[in-house]
Amino acid sequence: MYKLIKRIYISVCPSVIRNRLDISIRKLIYIIIYRGNNYKCNICEAELKKFIKYKFENSEDLICPKCGSLSRTRALCFYIEDKIPSINKMLEFSPHRSFYDYWTNKDVDYTANDFENEFLAHTHHSITSMPFNDNSFDLILCYHILEHIKEDDKAIKELFRILSENGVLLLQVPFSSGSTLEDLSITSSEKRKELYGQEDHVRYYGKEDFIDKLKLYGFDVNACLYTESLTDEIIRVYGLDKHDTIFICKIKA
Repeated sequence: MYKLIKRIYISVCPSVIRNRLDISIRKLIYIIIYRGNNYKCNICEAELKKFIKYKFENSEDLICPKCGSLSRTRALCFYIEDKIPSINKMLEFSPHRSFYDYWTNKDVDYTANDFENEFLAHTHHSITSMPFNDNSFDLILCYHILEHIKEDDKAIKELFRILSENGVLLLQVPFSSGSTLEDLSITSSEKRKELYGQEDHVRYYGKEDFIDKLKLYGFDVNACLYTESLTDEIIRVYGLDKHDTIFICKIKA
């Protein structure tokens, strides 16, 4: 039902209007249907009767009905608050609306960037050619971006260039335990969906191949299962995925 209502809403309501209405509509739905004492969202601080179960192409997730956060967004929030308590200048690519709202209300110099203007953002630059100065950001979030980028090598070089010497880059991509599957000559949406799981993906990374590529361009990499360090009760209450992997990248000393 949620998926159908969302599809109709998106089809009839222009994005400019949706951006203004989303917060109010979600709050109203939350108050009427979902407010309760069983679960919590650490991003909007909602107390919930339940999360919304949502099926994507190849997975299922739990969505916060108040802010729309995904399990990976909530896990990322936990990680940053726990491991990176001091942030001066931060860049995020194509941010989830819940995270955009979260960070714009924090005392952080926060820049959201989205090249195709599909997400709320302050700038609209290609990740393969950014106008920012070298060593500009001490925290960069790049979640589910690189699998869309044909020239991911250029993108990784740019991420390395604009990350400060002691900064942290947090990445996430879909991956498997095998080798990276990639054929840039494939342009068919149907074939891409068959091979990579989504029409607008251009590859499916192998985990070790992805780590090796990041290391090749100067990063130290830690594939961190951060949620495994949390208690089962926190994972349940906040609707987290115990197998959520964060690729934590720092510039090699």
